[in-house]
Amino acid sequence: MSVFVDVPRKLTPRQKELLKEFAEISGDEVSKGFMDKIKEFIHHNQKKQAN
Repeated sequence: MSVFVDVPRKLTPRQKELLKEFAEISGDEVSKGFMDKIKEFIHHNQKKQAN
């Protein structure tokens, strides 16, 4: 069995808004952007080192 997933690369602001709303209604976590994840990782590690 093969599964092909077509991931859109460019979304309009309205499309992003609708996808976020759909995820929230479905009970899914709305993912953060890459840079947000990096910032969170750095912040978390700085807290660990401070303790």
